[in-house]
Amino acid sequence: MSEAKTVNTILIVIIFIILSLFCLVGGYFLGNIYPLKTLNISLGQLEELKITKNSNTPPEISPSSQPSAQKPAELVETEVPATNSMTIQAYHTNFSLQYPNGWEVDVQNTEFSSEITISKGDFKIVIRQGDTGAGRCVYPDEPDYNDNLDFPHAKYVEYTQFEGVNETFRVSQFPAQGTYQLCSKPQGNPEYISWTSVGFVNYETPIHPTENQLKELDNIVSTFKAQ
Repeated sequence: MSEAKTVNTILIVIIFIILSLFCLVGGYFLGNIYPLKTLNISLGQLEELKITKNSNTPPEISPSSQPSAQKPAELVETEVPATNSMTIQAYHTNFSLQYPNGWEVDVQNTEFSSEITISKGDFKIVIRQGDTGAGRCVYPDEPDYNDNLDFPHAKYVEYTQFEGVNETFRVSQFPAQGTYQLCSKPQGNPEYISWTSVGFVNYETPIHPTENQLKELDNIVSTFKAQ
């Protein structure tokens, strides 16, 4: 009887030791392998839940596949010449004018006349004041162009017209290439005359100036303002 009890005790101890070892080994196995698998599944489920929740959100575009932002259209800067102002003290009539950088103004006054030259290279605007009388400028759009006129005049076929401060100018090539005569029609006057509000004006240019070069001369004359 005593021996059977001892055997049972030994078996119980052995079983306890086996169970303890099984628990230790199983715990190690469960703690180091199974949780990792569970963690991976959990992350996958979370990602799936995230995609499902944000199904209306457009997919993220990686920087490499993102379209590059369009550069705004660059403004092309147009250079506008700086304007200089000057008042001319002349023999007959003082006047003011404006001209761009690069142009020079020379004033020659004597006791009986003035000659003002506005120049840039081979291009000149020459204004003369003195005691010389003026003549009429006659153009094809005037009714007496074909008449025999008995007063000082000059007839022109072609001309360019532009507006000044207080008068209308017409420019004609005369008497030869590279020389242009300006005539003026003051406000309220029906006819053009060779004397402008600041004197006799003509251009001196190379033989074949461009339209833009002549336009620059016209722009300067258009600023003339008698004082």
